[in-house]
Amino acid sequence: MVKIRFLSGVEGLIGGNQILLEEGRTRIFLDLGMNYRQWLDFFEFIFSEPRGLSDLRQVGMLPEDEALKVDACFISHAHGDHWRLISALPEKTPVYLGECPYKLLKAWLGTGRGKRGFKEYGHLEFKTFHSGEKIFIGNLKVEPFSVDHSIPGAYGFLVETSSGNLLYTGDFRLHGRYRPPVSLFEEASHRGVTTMICEGTNVGQLVSPHTELDVERQLEGILSRCENLAILDLAASDVDRIKTIQMVAKTSGRFLAATKPILTVLKALEGDEKLRPPRIGVDILPYEDVEAEIQAKPSGFILCTSFYSEREVRELKPPPGSLYLLSSSEPFEEERMIAFQRLQNWLRLFGAPMYHLHSSGHVYPMDLRRIVREIKPKELFPIHTAYPEAMKAFLHDLTKVRIPMRGQSYEALKNSI
Repeated sequence: MVKIRFLSGVEGLIGGNQILLEEGRTRIFLDLGMNYRQWLDFFEFIFSEPRGLSDLRQVGMLPEDEALKVDACFISHAHGDHWRLISALPEKTPVYLGECPYKLLKAWLGTGRGKRGFKEYGHLEFKTFHSGEKIFIGNLKVEPFSVDHSIPGAYGFLVETSSGNLLYTGDFRLHGRYRPPVSLFEEASHRGVTTMICEGTNVGQLVSPHTELDVERQLEGILSRCENLAILDLAASDVDRIKTIQMVAKTSGRFLAATKPILTVLKALEGDEKLRPPRIGVDILPYEDVEAEIQAKPSGFILCTSFYSEREVRELKPPPGSLYLLSSSEPFEEERMIAFQRLQNWLRLFGAPMYHLHSSGHVYPMDLRRIVREIKPKELFPIHTAYPEAMKAFLHDLTKVRIPMRGQSYEALKNSI
């Protein structure tokens, strides 16, 4: 019997995926992330963080100890809502992830040993995989396949069970620049899938279906009319977007500079021949090194920032003819909304116009429907969506849609073939 238990990332939550998969005595996690909206209901970054894992368990963000005793944990990608709570796993638990996510986690956290707390990871055994590798954990065979997402090194998983193949999509899209050498969804369609656990971030939402190529073209047009400094705010780990901006900077004859969070990501990934991120000091310059040059000739630069930071705006005092462009999702948590409002106040003070130009890191609804039609799963569990009922209405003619409830176990359907 194959059981699936959803411990977070359901009931209208986007992110915080925690999926416990059991077959016999074999138990694995598919992601063990933190939901940031729940976090902000009880905590605040820096000033009021949890004292330890017990605080997270007390507010219902972390499973009980017994649920955490697993044979392995598989991480789909390096966004914190998919991995941030692996620190709660017992000593020497194997954590499987791709090479890129491992590099990013090392850069952000280190792997030092210390007291067992919210930010301690040195007690875990990290194991990296590559796309298409077969990983045997007890009664299960897990195969990761690379997918396109707004961070490098994202994967979905095909899991072979006694009830049939299970597909966990992780977060993915079809409209970015990356084309995996082997398509997870073509492979799933070819092999057949009994159970599909599928993200639906954009289902039920008003979406603008821009592609990464659309972003490049529109950015070129906007910058051609920018007379002075261009400030672009983006997610620090969105390397595809950074590469898009790099190309536009080159064609517009501007130097590209970036702040520390972005440089940390690029430093962690430098030398990756497949990814080929911008080279620090060659393709992209540290803001701290060129601040005076930007102030002297703002028309010659594009500055990349992140986290709705107003610090650089205050320091540079953008002259008339400058602009600000938000190239990520608009903030939805109260804390980030306050930061974004503060940034907008400074931009208005200097008269800098504000643009929003973005391509989602998540699959658009009609692309999602096409994939489900091609794969033909016998059942589908919506996850990572604010509107699971809308997702059921959207897909119920293609497959049996089962809306999971938090903490409840579900027996996977058996393949009747």
